Amino acid sequence: MAEIRNMFDTYATVPESPPNTQLSFSDEQKEADTGALHYYLSQSREKMAKAVADDPEKQQTNWFEKLTAVLSQLGEPPQPSTKKAAARPFAPSGGKNVHYEEFMKKMAKVDTDYLKSHNIFYAHGKTKTMAPTLYYVAARLHQDLDVEKLFHFMLKTAQPVISKK
Repeated sequence: MAEIRNMFDTYATVPESPPNTQLSFSDEQKEADTGALHYYLSQSREKMAKAVADDPEKQQTNWFEKLTAVLSQLGEPPQPSTKKAAARPFAPSGGKNVHYEEFMKKMAKVDTDYLKSHNIFYAHGKTKTMAPTLYYVAARLHQDLDVEKLFHFMLKTAQPVISKK
């Protein structure tokens, strides 16, 4: 799995001269995001307490006590909103991800059809809301699989589903 982590690190690297685009979020969006974070941290407090109690290394720092104090000061969290979140402008380069495009261009002629038979990643069926369902089965991974080819196959398989949105 270190190979996959290294690959994600490679494609997550920010170029030396990124486009100078200022991202801005409305105060309403910031408030909604802060409320959601407060809610999910509050909901996960017991799980985090158990994780801290089970790991002596995590007990040496007092991050959990600080988090608990802040959450107590904030009081009851707001209930999460049921409305859909607004689209966020994460792709500053005109809606395009340069690393993604370079990777897909580089891998365009690579044959990934043999990966289909491994059933590691595939689209099958729909949810109750008629959204396509994608499956990733990590148990079917093998050491001899080329991670870049697998990653390309996953992106290529997911691309039609994602582009429909």
